Amino acid sequence: MAVAGTLLRLAGPPALSEPPWTVGVFTEVTHGLAARFGKTPENARYREAAMQEFFPDAPVANYEPFAEKLTNSLEDRHLLAAPVASRADHLVTFNLKHFPSPAVHRSTP
Repeated sequence: MAVAGTLLRLAGPPALSEPPWTVGVFTEVTHGLAARFGKTPENARYREAAMQEFFPDAPVANYEPFAEKLTNSLEDRHLLAAPVASRADHLVTFNLKHFPSPAVHRSTP
């Protein structure tokens, strides 16, 4: 999660980027914090609350039509649909298994 923390800090004032995400991102964050880092649900909720407080405009609406057309991993399509729907310039991930390069490059609107 060090990379996520760094990216969130870069999005804070003065913003070098703005993070787009879906509500489902918090499910992923909670699961990742518990499974990979042994964090408690309370710690995960604290991070979620902080992300929502500092980035109130980050949730992306109307991403579902994009998710239906994507070719990356089914369970992670919402994660790619948010940056596609918001016309983000980049997607940063180490999860190359669920975000193969051809799927990501073909998703550009």
